[in-house]
Amino acid sequence: MRKVSIVTDSASGIPEGTAEKLCIKVIPMQIVKGGEAFTVGRDITSSEVYEAMRQGSILKTSQPLVPHIEEAYTEALKESDKVISVHISSKLTSTASTCRMVADMVAPGRIEVIDSSSLTMMYGLACIKAAKRAAAGCGAEEARAVIMDVLSRVKGWLAVPSLRHLSHSGRVSKALSALSSLLAIRVILRMEGGEVLLEDKYRSSSSAYGKMRDLAAEACGGRASSLAYLHGDNLDEARALEEIVREAVQCDDVITADISPVVGVHTGPGPFGVAVLP
Repeated sequence: MRKVSIVTDSASGIPEGTAEKLCIKVIPMQIVKGGEAFTVGRDITSSEVYEAMRQGSILKTSQPLVPHIEEAYTEALKESDKVISVHISSKLTSTASTCRMVADMVAPGRIEVIDSSSLTMMYGLACIKAAKRAAAGCGAEEARAVIMDVLSRVKGWLAVPSLRHLSHSGRVSKALSALSSLLAIRVILRMEGGEVLLEDKYRSSSSAYGKMRDLAAEACGGRASSLAYLHGDNLDEARALEEIVREAVQCDDVITADISPVVGVHTGPGPFGVAVLP
């Protein structure tokens, strides 16, 4: 039995194969379409969500179901003494508080819930690093230290082709809200202090690649310990971005991951980006 297991939510974007290999339990989140809730990965696929948005649908997100949280925690506790559960920023969703409530019901004192104050693979990388250490035999205290260290250093950016969906979400900064009437504008976003903030604007995908290359290089000094290239059902964008970032950033630990449709509902179709761990 392990000393500690890692749990997260599907908004982290950790690829299914990676999660299975590292024994990371992933709590599926909910998409609301036409007034009906669907569990991502079970009732609806990522591609189906993005296609619905391309067809003009405005979707919403909802909390993960309590039974799904209980299931993840119960399975994790079968494999380990303690659980650390890492989740999307509480300024974007109340997922962390819901998980904390369920943790207290399932196994008081054995499950620690961490609000990552980030999104996508920014906290996905923290989970992966901690899970690798857990597999090597570390305890909960060391795993927690790994998670907090990664969260304190990781940087990430998302290119969003339109503000239409962000303007409906209500989960954006004042600067972005002020731009919401200019729905054709393209923006690069960053996470800071748990909030989604405006980093820059761009005219084309190629200009966004260059801007994110420069941001990534500045963040890590040209050498990263981990890189995650992100895409919302548009893998070609992630591959093109990787080609450009590779010009300025060296890294031996590279992963390509979906931008979870739970995040994509707010960005709209076509987002792409990069997360960098110095």
